[in-house]
Amino acid sequence: MSANAMDHGSPGHEPPVGSTRPVVGWPWVLMLAAAALAGAFYGVENWRGARAWAAEQARLKARGEPLTWAEWIVRPPAASNMAEATPFKGLLDYTETRGPDGKPRHEWAGKAVVDRWHAMLDIAPAKDSSPPDLSDSTFPVMDLASVADQYRRSTNFPGVPRTADPARDILAALETRREFLAEIEEATRRPTTAFAIRYEDHALALLPHLALIKSAAHAFRHRAAAQLAAGDRSGALRDIGTIHRLARAAGSDPTLIGMLVHGAVETLAMDAAWQGWRVGAWGEPECKALQEMFSEADLRPVAVRAFRSERLFGSSLIEFLAKNPDKYFEILGNPVPGDDTSLAGRAISLMPIGWLRQNQARHARHLDAIVETLQHAPRGLALMPDADPRLPAEDVSGPVV
Repeated sequence: MSANAMDHGSPGHEPPVGSTRPVVGWPWVLMLAAAALAGAFYGVENWRGARAWAAEQARLKARGEPLTWAEWIVRPPAASNMAEATPFKGLLDYTETRGPDGKPRHEWAGKAVVDRWHAMLDIAPAKDSSPPDLSDSTFPVMDLASVADQYRRSTNFPGVPRTADPARDILAALETRREFLAEIEEATRRPTTAFAIRYEDHALALLPHLALIKSAAHAFRHRAAAQLAAGDRSGALRDIGTIHRLARAAGSDPTLIGMLVHGAVETLAMDAAWQGWRVGAWGEPECKALQEMFSEADLRPVAVRAFRSERLFGSSLIEFLAKNPDKYFEILGNPVPGDDTSLAGRAISLMPIGWLRQNQARHARHLDAIVETLQHAPRGLALMPDADPRLPAEDVSGPVV
């Protein structure tokens, strides 16, 4: 073989002019093209998302709507705050610790408060727990015998008597909780309520106070019914007033579930008043007091605050996920590998951040549309599916809230 031939075949020798051997293989060309297309796709989608979210933030700001929790949540002085009164104090306390990654973690430290409430007020479940239908004039008077049996079946109320008068038995059971119920009643007379909810925990924020408020409302409702049966109209009226104030407290913190508990507890107050009307227990002074009490009930401002907060909850959650894509599993319930939820989390984590931003903007726009509708709705008007979402100015019968 000639020296020239050997040189041409040696490694690293440049191929002669006109050689057809490719410098870069087609697989590499395809990979580079796919990478360029993926980069362009993510770049465009992220730009679109950032633009949509910036535009929505500007629109909300122009409407005077809060964009952060710091702009929205105001803590009242402790002395005027029901959440700082003795029955609730410490319920939403947290201790700060450090996780394995060195980042701060906040551990809930209010279990002792919840345990005290359970020991004081938990009773056996009712055999019929269906809610009262206040639109039905035939709704029966509370079955006091059944309620008394609930207290007898509870291990928290040992020694409840069994007499021919169930109202007396209920009052005897709740007499053992007189001081605790008095603490709650006194707490409800504080003018404001703002529990120390960690709103920054978005979907993971704890709301233990709502269950406690509802359990207290049931206890006062039972006592009011028993007092009516025993002829104590003033005591029953006082307890109905406490239930009404508990409802207001449930709706004071701007959360959607707080609004729902507000409505449920207000229904308990109305049901207790309805029991008195059914048995003809109320005189003119009591009827006047009840009229004044329930004339204050207006879920519209409560709903406005709740849906404002739902918008902030959604925006802060999406913001959290955009900055912490590794937390999808935690938000989705910490699934084990191989779960459908885990696969969904992996799929979501591959989305362009811009898609999250577009969802952030769309979610905020929809929730704010509900807020704006409620702001201009006549007082007491329920939102119906076939109602015009934008009521004309001449139909407004109440102030903007």
